[in-house]
Amino acid sequence: GLKTRVIDSLIDIANSIFKKDFRESGRNLSRLGLEGLDLSQIRNTLIKGKK
Repeated sequence: GLKTRVIDSLIDIANSIFKKDFRESGRNLSRLGLEGLDLSQIRNTLIKGKK
């Protein structure tokens, strides 16, 4: 996968400051209601605000 060292470090710092695991509780496609959509459907949802 793609290395994301800078954002990984920022998330680690935020986890320490807030004593919360943001990787566990953060946003993902499922929590945003976008799971199972292809890229075109996700773009359409973001532009129009609905599926």
